Amino acid sequence: SLWYQLSLLSLSFFYYFFSIRFGGQTIGMKAWGFKLINGSNEQPSYKQIAIRYVGFFPAILVSVIYFEWS
Repeated sequence: SLWYQLSLLSLSFFYYFFSIRFGGQTIGMKAWGFKLINGSNEQPSYKQIAIRYVGFFPAILVSVIYFEWS
């Protein structure tokens, strides 16, 4: 149902947000040794994190379309 999908979306946002804001990396990034920092070697701002999260959805959409047509 809609409330369940929205709760999963909000849960994924909060996980990503708090992982990046307070640790600089998610679990997958930690496994590969990646850490997000901004241009001044500081933690990303709230706005930068939200933009990265929103930008994730078009990337997923493009990959799904590409692999369906391959």
